[in-house]
Amino acid sequence: MINKSQIVLYIYDDLISHKEIYINDIVNKYGISTRTFRRYIAEINAFLFNNYKNQSIQYDSIKKSYSLIFG
Repeated sequence: MINKSQIVLYIYDDLISHKEIYINDIVNKYGISTRTFRRYIAEINAFLFNNYKNQSIQYDSIKKSYSLIFG
C-alpha cells in the first residue's frame, strides 16, 4: 500500500516535470479524497514558499488542474 509521503512525492515529481495535475486523476489513482488531495497540494505549496520563493502551484479553474509556475 502506498503511503502519504509517497503520494506527496509523486505529485511533486509530476509538478516539477512540468505536468498538469488533475484532481480526479490523482484522487482515483491513489484512492484519496479531494480534501486530502488539496491538503497535499497545500503542503507542497508551503514547502515551495519556504524553500523556493520563485515557485508556486497555480490552480486552473477551467481545466481543474494544478501546475508549477515560476516567478
